[in-house]
Amino acid sequence: MSWNPVVDFYDRHPINEAQILAALRRRGKDVASLDPEDLYEWDHDDYGGPEAVETIARRAGVGAGSLVLDVCAGLGGPARFMARRFGCRVTGVDLHGGRCAAGRRLTTMVRLGDRVTLVNADAQSLPFANAVFTAAVSQEGLLHVPDKASALGECRRVLLPGGRIAFSD
Repeated sequence: MSWNPVVDFYDRHPINEAQILAALRRRGKDVASLDPEDLYEWDHDDYGGPEAVETIARRAGVGAGSLVLDVCAGLGGPARFMARRFGCRVTGVDLHGGRCAAGRRLTTMVRLGDRVTLVNADAQSLPFANAVFTAAVSQEGLLHVPDKASALGECRRVLLPGGRIAFSD
């Protein structure tokens, strides 16, 4: 397996599943009985937190019934927020398999597994059929993608006609 600087960076990232669960326990939260909102303080390792995700989702036209692709989803915090806030279904993709696995566990803990799926994949070569998503979003993820044009082209490919892309970076 070749070395990847993005995967290496997130192997050492200070916001991770263990850190989040430890912080919740310190606050007296029962981690067996969490709501999505319980994760929000730690669940967004990007600038702007849930408010920024809401802005991106609105610009992408996300609403109930939307099928959203979250590119560079990490632990899935923005995906869980959108699913909870807008009632949509979100598929998150991330290059880091460990963060996808941790995100799936956190998603299950807050009972959003029926609306959020996290897939270990490369944004430059998405494993989805053409024209399946109504929106593609990303919060501060594109900076990690070497070939941004390929990633954006892939997003366009998997969007339904009239679908929207909204990224912050």
